[in-house]
Amino acid sequence: MARQRTAESLQLPLPRSLTAFRDETRRFLVEHVTPARVRELIDEPDGHDEHLWAVARALEWHLLLVPAAMGGAGGTLLEASVLIEELGRSLAPVPMLSHGVLGVLARRNGETPPIDARSTYAHAVRPGALRRDGRALSGALHHVVDAATSDLVLVALDDGLYAFAPHDDRVALTRDSSIDPTRRAYSLTLADVPATRVGDAPTRHARAAIATLVAAEAVGGARRCLEIAVEWATIREQFGRPIGTFQAIAHRCADMLVEVELATAAVRLAARAGDGASPDAPAAAELALRTALASYRTLADGTMQVLGATGYTWEHDVHLHQKRAKGSASLFGFTLTFD
Repeated sequence: MARQRTAESLQLPLPRSLTAFRDETRRFLVEHVTPARVRELIDEPDGHDEHLWAVARALEWHLLLVPAAMGGAGGTLLEASVLIEELGRSLAPVPMLSHGVLGVLARRNGETPPIDARSTYAHAVRPGALRRDGRALSGALHHVVDAATSDLVLVALDDGLYAFAPHDDRVALTRDSSIDPTRRAYSLTLADVPATRVGDAPTRHARAAIATLVAAEAVGGARRCLEIAVEWATIREQFGRPIGTFQAIAHRCADMLVEVELATAAVRLAARAGDGASPDAPAAAELALRTALASYRTLADGTMQVLGATGYTWEHDVHLHQKRAKGSASLFGFTLTFD
């Protein structure tokens, strides 16, 4: 008898150790990240759960991608993608994407000074209109994620990667308006701010690594949307039967499954290509980013339609995923260049 094939079995499977890591991370986040807590933190200045972030730092999540020679865990992109997927699935209110991904991946291309594992880094994905005069920077940066809680902001200019302190008196920091209330992004205006060169501009492979993990976060959110839609279609009844038995709902859920599995496969491919320093890594990362961000929006919108009016209520999670999907597309969709 032929073995039944599932959507997951058609993908290159994760190693058993990573499957266990994913499952343990999910159990931890289900226990510690409640929908009520996520909503409560929306009105807080930085939107972070400080206790949860302290636990995450104790677990050294923020050091996963820091090379072992620089005091980190020396983890792989594939390992990081599994962690980021779970954080995206739960909308965990911690600055892992900024401090543990964007900043670290940009920073570790620099050779001197070495990474300080105690510092937090933000990376200006959109460089804006900056000019450099000697060792000082002037101009504007836009949409810098979690800049207010970072020790250093990194920006790639034509001649290299530079770092400056965002809490300098010569930096005006303003929170950007965003459709996503669960993530903080800022605009910075610099007036002759001292900056330190920390290495060459990020390579195509560094940008590809960043794109891969942004895509992983989107995949985690998309998968959670699918779970919400299927659960609702199973328990919600109309005309004396679950709505999941109606073709319109069943076919939509099936299409959503295909979307999320394709996006997951794209992220896995990009992560493995990045870990192997493949020349195809930038192309694979761009494919993963485009696929995952589009799938997240499709899944969030589709889930909203399956739930109907229930999805628009403040108490439900799906509108937060819909806002995260649109916010991520705005922040990262067409800003990570691979030239």
